[in-house]
Amino acid sequence: MVEEYKKAREKYGELLDTTIQSVLGYYVLPEYLYQTWIMNIDKDDFEVQKVTDSLHNFERSVAIESSNADFKGLFSSSTIDLTDTSLRSNLNERSKNIQALIMLFADLNMVDLQEGDILGDAYKYLIGQFAMEFGKKAGEFYTPHQVSEVKNWAS
Repeated sequence: MVEEYKKAREKYGELLDTTIQSVLGYYVLPEYLYQTWIMNIDKDDFEVQKVTDSLHNFERSVAIESSNADFKGLFSSSTIDLTDTSLRSNLNERSKNIQALIMLFADLNMVDLQEGDILGDAYKYLIGQFAMEFGKKAGEFYTPHQVSEVKNWAS
């Protein structure tokens, strides 16, 4: 899909960008797509800075349409800091952790998921992984969905 988008962009240029912008309220250049991150990881050509650039580019494309403030500040450095040492102090280790996080979602079919709550489901998944990783102690922060359903049913 990325290759077709690149070809269409070569053919139509900024006209394609403005058309996508008018329909969606934003556009994402081919080099900034999530699928491009995955291709870069597969080719061992991934750089954390490319993710940062992608997020900032997305935000700039939203800012073009001043009436659309839905995404404004979503990816600001105070919200997402890919240089945060909690991701590891070593740049190489930090890059590997970010790559692993990206690859967690690589097999998701985003088209099929558009009907659901993608961010909510992703959040529940990551919190569940955190709880499994840290065992009993994390239980105070997370109740598995199945347990909460049983609790509600029993009430």
